[in-house]
Amino acid sequence: MTINRTIRNTAIAGFAALAMIATGSVAAPSQAQAGNLGAAIVGGVFVGGLLAAAASRPVYAAPAYGTVYTPTCWTTREIVGYDYYNRAIYNNVQRCR
Repeated sequence: MTINRTIRNTAIAGFAALAMIATGSVAAPSQAQAGNLGAAIVGGVFVGGLLAAAASRPVYAAPAYGTVYTPTCWTTREIVGYDYYNRAIYNNVQRCR
């Protein structure tokens, strides 16, 4: 890990912890109220996004070099032999490269 990445992850984790503490201190009502449900959902999504961003790692795929080999096939007729009347007898054979 590079130093910039370590500093960035530490900063994100610090901001997430600060946001959770601030949310907990502000959202501690003296009695249960259902009027602030929308704000609670928005705050939870925000804090969840911060935690997910701090914990996520980039995903890399292996590069593909060259082309994929696809065999080229064809059917040919080979002479197997001759019959009694001297006519060629053929057999179909598949050839691939």
